[in-house]
Amino acid sequence: MSKSRPHAIMTTIRLTPEEEKHICDETAMKARCCVARMDAPEEYLVTFEFLNKGAANVVFKLHPWSPISSITPCLFIDFDSGSKAARPVHRQHVINQVVRVPRGLSKHLSSEEIIDGFEHAIRPLFLPGNHETVSMTSVPRTNSGTSVQKASIPIDQDFTKHLMDHQGVLLLPEVMEHLVNESKEDTFGNSGPGRCLGILLPDMSPLPGRSITLEIKPKWLSQSPNAPVNAVRCRTCAMQVTVPKNRETYVCPLRLVHGGSTSLRSWAHTMVTRQFGGHAHNSSTEPVISSIISALLDYLTAGEGRDLLRHLLKLQNALDAQGVLCRPPKGPLFDYNLRLAMTLRDCSLFVQVPYDAAAGRAIKSQITSKLADLDFKSAEKIEDWTDKERKLLDDGTYTAASNGVDCWLKRV
Repeated sequence: MSKSRPHAIMTTIRLTPEEEKHICDETAMKARCCVARMDAPEEYLVTFEFLNKGAANVVFKLHPWSPISSITPCLFIDFDSGSKAARPVHRQHVINQVVRVPRGLSKHLSSEEIIDGFEHAIRPLFLPGNHETVSMTSVPRTNSGTSVQKASIPIDQDFTKHLMDHQGVLLLPEVMEHLVNESKEDTFGNSGPGRCLGILLPDMSPLPGRSITLEIKPKWLSQSPNAPVNAVRCRTCAMQVTVPKNRETYVCPLRLVHGGSTSLRSWAHTMVTRQFGGHAHNSSTEPVISSIISALLDYLTAGEGRDLLRHLLKLQNALDAQGVLCRPPKGPLFDYNLRLAMTLRDCSLFVQVPYDAAAGRAIKSQITSKLADLDFKSAEKIEDWTDKERKLLDDGTYTAASNGVDCWLKRV
């Protein structure tokens, strides 16, 4: 290992024949690459820390590598398939990101499919312009007599700063071996023997003593078009009755987008105090917690967060105005828009609130938010969405007596 050199600049590195073979074998290689390396300056080297895993992906956080570490050092490179030049990437450009690696299960999307869907289907919905959608002249419970027409969604503001850039990264075999060990998985990945295409995403993790990060699930920001007129709860609250999840931090999406700061204060208090171990009355943390709660509520009810939530509401309503039960027998545009709407109903909103602990206040001007989990839903899920909607109707879940789920719909 060469010794660390302050501000050492590398222009290119020499790949081994095996590394070059793995990279050049990748069809239409556009991704950044990551290789296991010992022969690069310290300030270029990174390592991975297991962060989390779900049904479809394993997520790793990037850290600067240290010579006192026993963990494998890795190097990111940009590879030019024409000149075969491999240009190293300084770690300052990647350590503020995480890497999402697919588990390789057949029913889940590959990284290539996720990136393609994000760039061509999801991202345009957050750019100014007109997006084609579908309109129906009637909405009967059966498909007979239903006319499908094209319409458009006008978008007059650029919301792309709330999106997480998706950059592919080809993880070579030695790197994958390290990740398998870190995550204690037997194996995962789906880009060929030993290697895998992952996705680089911004790291929204909280910084202890400097910021907190809240994860909010916007879900259905308006009622299901197929819900009965006498419903006492919205679509998300109806599902919460059927399959209770995270009751302590649950908030009705209609309340989130329509409720106002007074209506949301109790929920915000719970969300924020949990970030501080649940202790709101500690004399050293109470001022900053109170300030963060106020800043969060302002952001969500009067600031950029409100604008973003209302944009999601607008998209959901326009893309799925009739509901899955009014799906026409031959409606590719209807299906496409429905998949987009359901994608936007299953995303996560990460809100990062910086604070000054010494001053006991939130830094309102630096609050940021990013939407995550915007993987374009497959058409194979339409049948499942149909079954869930029918079950909610057949079981009377929309209209059943209250059972502890505080839906905003009961108040309007």
